[in-house]
Amino acid sequence: MPLHALVVEGDALLAGAHDTRAVATYLIARGFLPFWQAAGGRSIAVDPREPVAVKRGLRLARRLADPLLQSAALDALAGIAQSTGDHAEARERARQRIEFEDRLDLTERLDAHAFFAWESCLVGDFAGAERTTREVVQVIEPARAPTAALHALAWRAFSQAMLGSWDDALVSAAVAEAVWTSLARPAAGYAAHGFLAAAEICAARDDEACAGHWRAVLEATCSAFPPGSFARTPLAVARRDRRRVLDAIARPVALVERPHLIARAVSLCADAGWPVQRPALDRLEQAAVVQGLWPLLAEVRRARGMQERDASLLRAAMATALEIGQRPLVARLQLELGRLVGDAATADAGRRELDALGDRTPLTAGTARSPVGAAG
Repeated sequence: MPLHALVVEGDALLAGAHDTRAVATYLIARGFLPFWQAAGGRSIAVDPREPVAVKRGLRLARRLADPLLQSAALDALAGIAQSTGDHAEARERARQRIEFEDRLDLTERLDAHAFFAWESCLVGDFAGAERTTREVVQVIEPARAPTAALHALAWRAFSQAMLGSWDDALVSAAVAEAVWTSLARPAAGYAAHGFLAAAEICAARDDEACAGHWRAVLEATCSAFPPGSFARTPLAVARRDRRRVLDAIARPVALVERPHLIARAVSLCADAGWPVQRPALDRLEQAAVVQGLWPLLAEVRRARGMQERDASLLRAAMATALEIGQRPLVARLQLELGRLVGDAATADAGRRELDALGDRTPLTAGTARSPVGAAG
C-alpha cells in the first residue's frame, strides 16, 4: 500500500483509538514522513500537521515514562527541523535525547550522539562533534550496534579531518571501514563523508596508494545508488570528477540535508581552479547565512575570493574558518591570501601550517589557482 494511503487510513483510525501507547507511536511515526519521502527520491515538503502530531506524541510518551518513545519523538522533531533548514532546533532536539541516554539502548544512544555530531558539523562546531562521538565510541563496542556505530564513527572521522587532526581522522576512518566490512559492505551513504575525509587527507598528502584505497571504499559505498543520485557526490569529489562535482553544487535540493558535502565539493573547485557559476555561489552563500551553515559559507567565500581575486572575500572566509576552528582551511586561506596581496609573512604562516599537516596540495594546485578569473 502506498505510504500516503497508509497515512490516510491511520488518521481515520486515530479518531477512535484509545490505547495511549498506540496513539503516541502513530503520532511520532508521522514525523518521519519527510525522511521517507526523501529516501524515495521525492522533494521534502513538511506538512505543518506533522510537528504538531509529534509534539503531542512526545507528551504522551513522557506521560508513559517511555524513554524509547521519547527518543523517537525527539529524533522525528530533529529530522523535521533539519529538513526545513532549522539546524539550531535540530541540534537542540538531539541534545535533549542525549540528556537521558542512560535510559536508552545502545543503538538509540549512538544514534543520538551521531545526529548531534551531524548537526554540529553542519554549523561548524567540529570540536563538539569530535567530543560527542569520542564519549560514545570509547565506551561502546561497535560490534554491539554496528550500523549506529558506523554513523558515529563517520562523523568522528569527518570532524577530526576538519579540525586538522588528520592522523586521528585516518584511524577513525579505518575503524569505520572495519565496521562497514563487518556489515558486508553495504551502500552506507550515511558513512560516505567519513570515508571521503580520509580520501581527501591522503590526496592532500600526495599519498596515491592511500587515496586510491579510500576511493575504492567510496566506489563500493556509493555505486549502488542510481546514476545522477546526490548520494554519489562523495565519490565524485574523491575522483575529482569535475562535471559531477559542478552538477552537485548546482542542485538546490542538496542544501536540505547535506551541505557538508556541498562544502567539500566547493573546496575541491577552489583547490583545482574550477570556476563555479556565480548564481550557484550566490544561492549557496545566502542559504549558508540564513541557515547558519558556517563551514559552507567559508568555502563559498573562499571560492568566490579565488575566482574574483578579491582579498576581502578571502579575509571573510578566514574569519569564519578561524571562528569554527577549521585549521586546514585557515592555513590554505593564509597561503592564498598572502600570495594574492603579496604578503609573504601571511603566506609563509599558511605554508608552515600546511607542512605540519603534511598537506602538499598547494604545491601542485596553487599554480592552477593563481590565474583563475571570474566565474563563467
